[in-house]
Amino acid sequence: MFRLIVFAILTRVPFLFGGVIPFSFDHGKDSMAVLHMIKTSSLKFIGPWTSIPGLFFGPGWYYLLSPAYFISNGHPVSAVLLMFVIGLLIIWLTKKYFGN
Repeated sequence: MFRLIVFAILTRVPFLFGGVIPFSFDHGKDSMAVLHMIKTSSLKFIGPWTSIPGLFFGPGWYYLLSPAYFISNGHPVSAVLLMFVIGLLIIWLTKKYFGN
């Protein structure tokens, strides 16, 4: 597990601090929705849309991203950093509950 966490850190952190992040349409759309939630103090009850017209995900994704955007004052790297931390947490939880 330790080697996997070190590998994850070594392959992702240099890109984060170098400013090279995967930022696509979905990241921009989600960041705009979360920033709108924070700036207007309004709640979202419908999440991001899916590839099927008229079908939406739940708003939980926006609420998961909102603390990171709030702390970083809307910096787009905050969502990528949050996903990195959640990935490390997933590695640890997988080892804890499914490891030997």
